[in-house]
Amino acid sequence: MTTPFYSPSCKAGSGIQPRAHLGFGTVSDFYTLGTYVLEGDVFHIVKVPAGATVLDVILECFDFDADVSPTMTFSVGYTGALKAFIDESVVPQAGGVARLSVPGGSQKHFAAADTIQISCTTGAATNGLGGYALRLTALYTMDP
Repeated sequence: MTTPFYSPSCKAGSGIQPRAHLGFGTVSDFYTLGTYVLEGDVFHIVKVPAGATVLDVILECFDFDADVSPTMTFSVGYTGALKAFIDESVVPQAGGVARLSVPGGSQKHFAAADTIQISCTTGAATNGLGGYALRLTALYTMDP
């Protein structure tokens, strides 16, 4: 028989009530590209308000690297920490979705408003067509 383990918040009497108005929020937006993405490009996609604590980020993109041996990578972070949430994801090599993957990236508290940014950390071996969109969603709480 296995032994169940409970975190403090899952024990009886943890104090969490349904509809507790915990201040959960999301922000999502996109940027449509009119040109090729180059190494070092930074796209400011969503703004998080002062007091927000980011819980997760979700990056969605198309195939930006048309080469048979693609090299392009994207990172997601914020001002001064461009790899804080996602560090060199390969999703632009074939398209897809990436989520927060950096240990310690969750629970980032923003004392001041900032933008969450996608940066091209490694350029494409062969650029695909422009006109594709980068999409980003941030999940956050406003609880103290």
